[in-house]
Amino acid sequence: MASLRYRAHGWDLRYRQRDGRERTERFGGGSPRRAPQEALERKSEVEAQLYRGTYIAREDRELPF
Repeated sequence: MASLRYRAHGWDLRYRQRDGRERTERFGGGSPRRAPQEALERKSEVEAQLYRGTYIAREDRELPF
């Protein structure tokens, strides 16, 4: 499960990977009452990937061949 929280003039998306490590992604914009659309879309994407077991961390995706 992922969560969005407004902190210091931006939004934090927080979630735990399958191995237990906590991840945070930062999104600017939006207001204290409404998260930006980009953050909401990323939250649903991460939740779906974690549920399906297809989540790959950013540093693992960006490895050179």
